[in-house]
Amino acid sequence: MFVGYVMFLVAAKEVSLSWFFACLFLGCIAWPFFCIAHFSRAWKPLAISFVGNILAAIGCEILFGP
Repeated sequence: MFVGYVMFLVAAKEVSLSWFFACLFLGCIAWPFFCIAHFSRAWKPLAISFVGNILAAIGCEILFGP
């Protein structure tokens, strides 16, 4: 999860400083727009974050049970 978030911020910084600060401070609002506008740069961090969230959910289910 954290690695994908950092990679996402690096991808936003490579595009422009305004995208970086928007994704850093306005994450829930700016992330979808950045993903749509720059999908070729954002797909890998997005996939890594998604897989990390899935693994964290599986770990919580195993650890805490039903």
